[in-house]
Amino acid sequence: MRWNNAAGCARLMFVILVVAGSTGTVEASAAKAWREIEHIQAQRQQNEANNRTDQSLLAGQLYLLQSHLESFVANYSRDKNWWHARLQLPEVRCRAAEKLNMEVDWDTAFRELEAIQQDSQLPARHQADAEYAWLCLAMFRGSVEKAASPQQRELADRMEKFGAAHPKHPFADKVQLTLGQMLQRADPARAEKAFKIAARSRYDRLSATAKRELAVLPYRNTPLDLEFVAFDGTKVNLEELRGRVVLIDFWATWCGPCVDDMPSVIAAYKKYQARGFEIIGISLDGNSQALRKFLADWAMPWPQYFDGRGWDNRISRRFNITSIPAMWLLDKEGRVVSTEVWGGNLEYHLNRELAR
Repeated sequence: MRWNNAAGCARLMFVILVVAGSTGTVEASAAKAWREIEHIQAQRQQNEANNRTDQSLLAGQLYLLQSHLESFVANYSRDKNWWHARLQLPEVRCRAAEKLNMEVDWDTAFRELEAIQQDSQLPARHQADAEYAWLCLAMFRGSVEKAASPQQRELADRMEKFGAAHPKHPFADKVQLTLGQMLQRADPARAEKAFKIAARSRYDRLSATAKRELAVLPYRNTPLDLEFVAFDGTKVNLEELRGRVVLIDFWATWCGPCVDDMPSVIAAYKKYQARGFEIIGISLDGNSQALRKFLADWAMPWPQYFDGRGWDNRISRRFNITSIPAMWLLDKEGRVVSTEVWGGNLEYHLNRELAR
C-alpha cells in the first residue's frame, strides 16, 4: 500500500512539474511576443514622427502590428498584456486599412471597443485605458473624415471628461494637447485651458509643443503681427502682405532637415509666388557669413530675419520655437492656419489656402 501511495505521489508530482513547465513556457512565449509588439510599435511611432518616411513602409508596419496583436489576443488570454492588446487592435486595424487604401470599417471597430468597455471581466485598472482607446479611435476617424461639428463637440466633451476623471493617466496630457488643437479656432478659451494643462506635462517634448501652441493661439483667429528689417536691409511688415498666403519658415543653415526641405520650399515658391504666395525666413544661425553664402548658393530671394543669437533669436523666442524646421502657414487674412507644414505637404496646404 505504501508503495502504491508513493507511486501515486510520484505521478502527481510529475504532472505538477509538467504543468508548471508548460505554464512557464507559455509565459515566456507571451513575454517574447509582447516584446515584439512593443518593438514594432516603437519603430512605427519613430517613422510616423519622421515626415519623410515612405508611406508604404508605414502601411507594412501597421499590417505587421495588426497580425501580431491578433495572434497575441488569440493565444495569450491569461497574460497581463492581453487587455492592452485587445484595446489596441481596433484602432490598428483601421489605421492599417487606411494606409493600404482599403475601406475602413469604423462601425465594427467602435462596436468592439464599446463591447470591451461593457465587459464585466474588464479589470478596473483598464477602464481608463478602454476610454482612452475609444478616444484615440474617434480622433483618428476625425482626422481621416474631417468629422462634422456635432461629432467633434461630442468628442471634445469626452476628452475633457477623460482629463478631469483621469488626470494621472499616462496619456492624459496627450489628450489635453489634442483637445486644444481641435478647439483652437472654434473655442479658444477651452483650447487655452487644455494647452495650459498639457504645458505642465512631465514629458518635455509634449510640454514644449503645448507652450508653442499657447504662443500661437491668439493668432488662430486674429492676424499675426510681425515687423522687422531683413538681413538684406529690406523692411518686412506682415500687414502689408494681407491678401497673400505667407509661409514663415524657422530654419538654419546647420539644420540638416531644414536643408533637406529647401528644394521643395524653393520649388513651391517658384510655382505659386505669382498666384499670391510669399515666404519669410527666420534664421536661427549665429554666423552671418554662413547665412549669406547659403542664400546665394541656393538663390533664395525671400527676406530673412537674422540677429545672430541662434536659439535665442528674438522672434523664435517670442513663439517658443524649440525645434526646427518649423513652418507656419498664414491665410490671406494673416491668421495662422497650420504649424504642421513641411516640404512634403506644403503644396497640399498651398492649394487649399490659395483656392479660398
